[in-house]
Amino acid sequence: MVKFVQDAKINGYYEKILEAIQIIDDDIEELTTYAIYPDMLYVRKKDTIRYIPIKFFGDAMQKVLLYVSVIFKNADKDNSYLLIDEIENGIHYTAQKEVWQMLFKLCKRYNVQLFATTHSHEMITAFEKVCEEFEGEGAYFEMARHAKTNQIIGIKHEIATLEYELETNTAIRGE
Repeated sequence: MVKFVQDAKINGYYEKILEAIQIIDDDIEELTTYAIYPDMLYVRKKDTIRYIPIKFFGDAMQKVLLYVSVIFKNADKDNSYLLIDEIENGIHYTAQKEVWQMLFKLCKRYNVQLFATTHSHEMITAFEKVCEEFEGEGAYFEMARHAKTNQIIGIKHEIATLEYELETNTAIRGE
């Protein structure tokens, strides 16, 4: 983690990482590490002088930190990708849209292709809203079994179709 924070500051990613975890807790003001605990990341909240290990802030913050660190780690590579299984886990529904916005912006900026799975209706709804903002940048695939072959197939839905399905409570999660 010491190297992670140092690299983030040197390469200009530190502020973006800080902004990303502020989606989860907007009182976070600083990230740091200590040489005696090089594998631990600490955060400092506004109006305090005390640093607290990030592990005490829950899964959402650690996941967002992991996502952005993977994006920045691969920022200089061509054709990078980020795979996230069950992206909704640990992320409160009130922050889901902002998480998608942040991921869309960073992935576009650093040429990283994102593949995420979810069964969460709230996360799918947040995704659809963000796709409206980032026209042409997102795609929605539903996994289902083929009626004749029983093989699992991916069905691409237009974002407008996804919006309609969400508005009419049509099954959107392979139900």
